[in-house]
Amino acid sequence: QLFPQCGQCLSSWHHQAGRRALRAIVRSDCCWPSAGTMSDSAEAALPIMDKTCDVANGDGSPRSRRLRLELAALCVLKAMKGEDYDATSALGRREEQVRLVLWGYTFRHRLRFVRRAALVILNLLNVFMTPRWCCPEIGARCDDPRYFTIPVPYIRPATAIIIEAVCVIVLDADFLVWTMVLTWSKVLQDLERISHLVVLAIMSAEVLASGVGLLPPCSWRFSPYLRIAMVLFYNQRWFQEHRNFATGFREVLRLFFLLELFVVVSAWFAVLFFANTGLEADLFDNYGDAFWNLQVLLTTNNYPDVMIKQYTGARISGVFFSMFVVIGLFLLLQMLVAFVCDAYLSQRKNSLQCASQTVHKFLDDAFSALDMEGQSFITKERLFELLEVLHDTGYASIGHDDRRQMVFAVLDRVGNDRLSRREFSDLALILRMHISKVPVPWLKSTFPQVWQVLRFDDLREVLKSKWWDIGMLTIVALYAALSVKLSWPLLAGTGRKMLDTTMVHMVDFFLAAAYLLDAMLKILTFGWHDYWQSWSCRFDLFSTVGLVAACIMLQLPNDFRARQCMQTANALGLLRLFTMVQTVPLFRNMLLALNAIGRGVGRLMPGFFVRLALFNILGCDLFGGLITTDPEAGGGEAAGRLAKTSFAAFGYHALNFNDPISGFMMLFSCLVMNNWCIYTEGVVAVWGPFARVYFVAWWLVGVLTGLNLVTAVALSAVIKEMGALDARKVDESPMDFAEFDACMITGTSTGVLGKYRVTIQNADLADNELADGEGVTTFSQHAFLQGEFQREAEKPENGDTEAQK
Repeated sequence: QLFPQCGQCLSSWHHQAGRRALRAIVRSDCCWPSAGTMSDSAEAALPIMDKTCDVANGDGSPRSRRLRLELAALCVLKAMKGEDYDATSALGRREEQVRLVLWGYTFRHRLRFVRRAALVILNLLNVFMTPRWCCPEIGARCDDPRYFTIPVPYIRPATAIIIEAVCVIVLDADFLVWTMVLTWSKVLQDLERISHLVVLAIMSAEVLASGVGLLPPCSWRFSPYLRIAMVLFYNQRWFQEHRNFATGFREVLRLFFLLELFVVVSAWFAVLFFANTGLEADLFDNYGDAFWNLQVLLTTNNYPDVMIKQYTGARISGVFFSMFVVIGLFLLLQMLVAFVCDAYLSQRKNSLQCASQTVHKFLDDAFSALDMEGQSFITKERLFELLEVLHDTGYASIGHDDRRQMVFAVLDRVGNDRLSRREFSDLALILRMHISKVPVPWLKSTFPQVWQVLRFDDLREVLKSKWWDIGMLTIVALYAALSVKLSWPLLAGTGRKMLDTTMVHMVDFFLAAAYLLDAMLKILTFGWHDYWQSWSCRFDLFSTVGLVAACIMLQLPNDFRARQCMQTANALGLLRLFTMVQTVPLFRNMLLALNAIGRGVGRLMPGFFVRLALFNILGCDLFGGLITTDPEAGGGEAAGRLAKTSFAAFGYHALNFNDPISGFMMLFSCLVMNNWCIYTEGVVAVWGPFARVYFVAWWLVGVLTGLNLVTAVALSAVIKEMGALDARKVDESPMDFAEFDACMITGTSTGVLGKYRVTIQNADLADNELADGEGVTTFSQHAFLQGEFQREAEKPENGDTEAQK
């Protein structure tokens, strides 16, 4: 606090004179408020300072240089993993600790597939484990048709416990390795890690208790809920999005409380106005019914049924219902939706800014550790040594010298064969770029003479042009028109067969031949690797294979009817329209907007599915086995009450919580909100009136703050994408990758020959590091295509000559 300049020098691990001066100041008596004493904080800081200065200064030996490289690699790894910044995380570590941490990172990276498989298996147990209400020990049968369960092979409880035990052991071992990386003191200071530890401890204790017989196989357990939470702990991006949602959700609860207070007061007025009037007495005869019916009215599910008889008998009652709808539905609910969106976007913006700052702090510490001579720059050889250490951990695939040369060339924007602190700050982003050599097609590499004689280079340009796509689109459009004409009797309902079956077969064969020719030419000219990299080409290939298979089935003797094969062939042939409409400018812009929606909504969907799964498990625990037509279930009273409801009258029995898959469909039906009150009525009849609390909670979490947030983010993404389309040229499309000549990048010679391609790995995380708002794809294109960065110009470092500036 007294000497910030010296403190800054210490935190950046250079300027030896500043460190020595700071240590002398701390040890002196005159600089502290009470003479002759030393503060406790300074006394505690001295060992760390001495150790840090010893590490930072070193003795120039290979051992000291290796330690500095490992410290820098540790900082870069923490930046790439998105961990919280702690200046003492690498500062006070000994040489053995640093190597142990790097070993922990390497081991966890190699264990990632086993860890992911354990998480997937644990969550599949929630779907395929035998429901508690029909465990074999209880005597109920899950396959009884009167319970409307989905016939799937359920796993017996004893087998499920063994599978869960194996998966929990894997996760426990992984967490122990993670504690070696973070140290126990860091784990116990982080609420997220404490929660992770508690969840694993509870799951391990329940598995152990079930194994020794303390917990019966069909008893209620925490584990089904905790398995879902484990997914968030092992995915930092999903956890951060869930944290953004939870932070905004706390603010939303205040407005929701105001909304419910409005319903409470309105229900009181409704009882005063409409009770005992002889009109709709069953809806407003008591306060509980009045409150529930007005709550349903907010969803518009019972409008105008809730008011029609009152309004028919006394038209003035329409004023009450109109005011309730205007204030509750049109005003307060829309405010809640806007509040949800604003709170989430504000929290996400803040979290991205914090993440960007954290990444730059880690990289700044890494640069200081590499700058052993205090020259304020890093040489190419020093960067290569760092990249070798990072490659050994497995988090960066940069083992080849040509890739290291290109990484340095991209970072060296000035072209002076050295990296400044500002240039080095882009290292984490560059390491997320996958650099690969553009593959040569098999025909060109194996038979180059055939390639040249048949002029496949020209054919490649033709296939890449929009005119080829327009030609294929014309063929598909003609096929669609002819199919409609030949199948018009079926479409109009005036006949049961097509006009000319032979003609339909000929058209299908012609289209299959055209599709097959298109796929073969593209595979030969582009190469299998490039062809398979495109999602549209994959879709085209699957539709082509399906169409060819359907045509073959028409000619071979089989158990399928010819009409089924023809219908399948027609459907597969028309699927190509969805990938070819992008050649039309109007539809191409719409597809780009849909792609933007997918990126925005994709961030929200994992958290949404986690909440959906939690509500599903809770619903199965509360209401499992209650929706049934078995007259003996629940003593016979529950089935009798259910039979008198609208739920049973409409035959909605298949929408239940008797098994997890049916529960998902029940919750999805509640998301649509059509007949929502009828679904609730059925569950209330067999469980009790407090079941409404569950459905109102899902309405709040799933609809008001879930789907509405998805809609708001989708609209924001479309508006942003349309603005970007206006700024681009009409025929210009955004690229998902950049191809470049590796000989010279940003003015720096690499000595690497050939065409290379760069793509982004985990672009969402990479976008966090571009605080100026530049898109990560644009960054990669400008970097590797030798254009200028859309960033502030490189500032000259102190001590540079005028020519270097």
